Amino acid sequence: MSYKLSLLILIACLALPLTAVKLRYKVISMRLNVADIEMELQDPEIHLAVKSRIKLPLFPYLNNRYQIRHDKDYLPQWYLRLVDQSEISDSVFTEYKNGSATMHQRSTGRSTTYKLRTNTRDIFSLLAKISSDPQAGGTYYVDGNSRIWQVNVSRGKTEQISTALGKHTARRHEFSFVALGPTKAPYIDMLTFNFLDPDTKLTLWISAHGIPLKAYLKKNFTSMSWEIQSISQ
Repeated sequence: MSYKLSLLILIACLALPLTAVKLRYKVISMRLNVADIEMELQDPEIHLAVKSRIKLPLFPYLNNRYQIRHDKDYLPQWYLRLVDQSEISDSVFTEYKNGSATMHQRSTGRSTTYKLRTNTRDIFSLLAKISSDPQAGGTYYVDGNSRIWQVNVSRGKTEQISTALGKHTARRHEFSFVALGPTKAPYIDMLTFNFLDPDTKLTLWISAHGIPLKAYLKKNFTSMSWEIQSISQ
C-alpha cells in the first residue's frame, strides 16, 4: 500500500500558480481518507507537506515535507526533502546545475553526482510544467533519485468533472513511465522511491488555471484517487 499512497500524494503536489496559492487535498483509498496534503505554491517555489491520517499495516506513517525551486521553464534548481516516515528520519538536498545533479544525504554524510539528459526535471517540477502548459504532451524526462525515466504524456482532452468545489472544465492527461537504465535508484523516501514504475498508469485532470483537480492511479489491480478540497490565497 505504501506504493499507492506515495504515488497519489505526489500527484496532488503539483500546480502552477501565477500568484501565491494554497491548496488542500485528501487522498482516498479503499473508500478511506488515508492522507492530507497541504501546499503553498509561490513562483518560483513549491512547498508541500503530506501527513497520513490513519495508522494501519496497509497505510504506513508518513509526515514528510518538500521544497523545490525551479526556473521559468520548470527546470529544477534545487530540491529539499525532509523525511519523517516509518523507521526513517532523514534530509536530502539535490542541486541541479550544468547538466548534472548532486544529491547530499544527511544520514550517510555522502554526496553523489550524476549526469542528466537535457531538460530533465524532478517529478514535482515535471508535473508543474504539465499543469502550466495547455499544449502539454509528448516525451519528458525525470530524475528518480539518479535513475532517469522517460515519461510519455498524452495531449490534453477537455472534460467536465465534479469536485468538492463544484463542476469544472478540465483537461485530462494520461501518463506512462519507462526506465532508461537497469540500475535501481537508492531508497530515499516513500514518495520518490515508489512513484516511478512501468506498470503505473496515471490520469490527471487540470483546471483552466493550471491547478490539478483530480487524479486516478491504476497499477495492475489496485487503484487510488485524490480530490481537491480547497484553494486559497
